[in-house]
Amino acid sequence: MYLKIKNKAARAILYTESTLRIKHFRGHGVHSPFVYDIIRKVFMKYKFASQNRELYNALRAEACDHRSSRQLQNLCTHCSYSTFFIFNNSNHFNPESEHSIVIISDSVETHQIDEILERALNSGIPVVVIHPRSNKKRLKMCTKHINSDKYLTIDNRRFMLFYCDNKLPIQHFKL
Repeated sequence: MYLKIKNKAARAILYTESTLRIKHFRGHGVHSPFVYDIIRKVFMKYKFASQNRELYNALRAEACDHRSSRQLQNLCTHCSYSTFFIFNNSNHFNPESEHSIVIISDSVETHQIDEILERALNSGIPVVVIHPRSNKKRLKMCTKHINSDKYLTIDNRRFMLFYCDNKLPIQHFKL
């Protein structure tokens, strides 16, 4: 699609931004085997990886779209996460309890995201923020954690994955 933008500088900026996102499309240029496997075996799959659809059904009940729900279900299957916790406005997150992954739903207020990310990632639990671009404050909060250089982050446009693991490189991947 060609945009009819007369200002050459604005056209160059739009072209550069879209080219940077294409860099890691399909795993090209990703040197981390962990992230490459996630891209190839989770984000590029259009079918469910297993018969278990517990997370998928829970996310659909939270009004999450089909594609994101399927990808997160495949992520749990791929990474062998046995339990999950979907944080919304009606429940309370306890990092001491046994959860393999924490998912922050779209209904969570922006000021709560910072606290949950800190508590979960300090206890070593991976975190998923659904719809990080739904408003400017939410995106700013996620960007603040990306720029802190403490985590491996994967931005899939629909959701962001935050990993705090000493074995993983501290990088940010835009897909």
